[in-house]
Amino acid sequence: MNAYKTATDKGITGTPTQIVAILRALSQENIPAAKLRRWLSDNELLSYDGNGWFGKLEEVTLSAELTAGIRSLKERVLSGDPVRTADPAFAPKVLAIVQGVAAAVPEIAGLVDSFYALDGDRPYKDLTVEQYAAQVADSESLSVKQTALQLVETAVESAREEFRKAESTPESIIAAAVAVLGGG
Repeated sequence: MNAYKTATDKGITGTPTQIVAILRALSQENIPAAKLRRWLSDNELLSYDGNGWFGKLEEVTLSAELTAGIRSLKERVLSGDPVRTADPAFAPKVLAIVQGVAAAVPEIAGLVDSFYALDGDRPYKDLTVEQYAAQVADSESLSVKQTALQLVETAVESAREEFRKAESTPESIIAAAVAVLGGG
C-alpha cells in the first residue's frame, strides 16, 4: 500500500510528521461493535450484563482522559456503531485509547496488536516520515513522467493527423513531423 496515495485519497493534510502520525493510527476498516464487544470480553477488560459493566477496566484507576475514552468504547458496544479506526479524524484518538488500555492492564500482552487484528491491522503502523517523504517524491516524479508521456502522445497523435493531411511524399511527411514536434 502506498501511504502517500492513502493520505491523498482520505484528504489527510498537515505537515509530513502530522500526516504520518495519522497514517500510523489508521486501520484497514472500521471495527464492528460486535468484534469490539468480543475483544473486550475475551480479554476480560469489560463486559456488560444488562445491569452494569464489569471487568479489569472497572477495577483499575484510570486518568480522566482514558476514562472518557473507555466511555466512548462502551457507547460503541451498546449502540452497535463501529469503532472508526479507518477514519483519519478518529483513528489517532482510538489508538491513544487502546494504548492507554494496554498501559492500564500491562499483564495482558499484545492488546494493541490484538485490537487492530480485529479489522486487518494498521498497514502503516511502522511508517516513518522519511519513508513517507520518499513516497511523496516518487509520486511527484511519476506525475511529471506521466505528464511528459501525455505531451508526447498528444504530439504523436497530432503528427499522425498531419501525416494523413499531407501529401504522401517522404519530404512532406518529414516536414509535417518536424512542424508538429516544433522544429519547423
